[in-house]
Amino acid sequence: MMKEILFVCTGNTCRSPMAEVLLRDTIAQAGLEDALQTSSAGLAALEGAPATIHACAAVKALGLSLEKHRARLLTKDLVEQADLVLTMTARQAETILQALPAASGKVFTLPQYAGTAGEIADPYGGDLASYRLCLLDLQENINHIWKKIK
Repeated sequence: MMKEILFVCTGNTCRSPMAEVLLRDTIAQAGLEDALQTSSAGLAALEGAPATIHACAAVKALGLSLEKHRARLLTKDLVEQADLVLTMTARQAETILQALPAASGKVFTLPQYAGTAGEIADPYGGDLASYRLCLLDLQENINHIWKKIK
């Protein structure tokens, strides 16, 4: 049975797509594409918007690409289909759980699920350095969750 992990942020142009591509790469390196799938969405996404230039540049430095990414708005169906929903902030998790209380037990902040502290800061509007810091934070947290989900 394939498991679906859904990353959620605000606009689905920075944090959640970077998390998605990082985990997708980890899954591919482990040869587990038939068992695990990852996607992303945003609570206030402008449907079809590309990833930000700096998000693209930050992941490109790791040999990854967000060129084909297009933002999508979080829907009830996406939450229901996912086995695990990981948000960047506590407020995002609360927003989802207020709208869909039945999702309790599968909605967590990424740091909460990873067992690390804090939240994933939004680099939107910042310079490339802020995106690189965000990417490092995402990598650390994804390394922690990988131990749980593989």
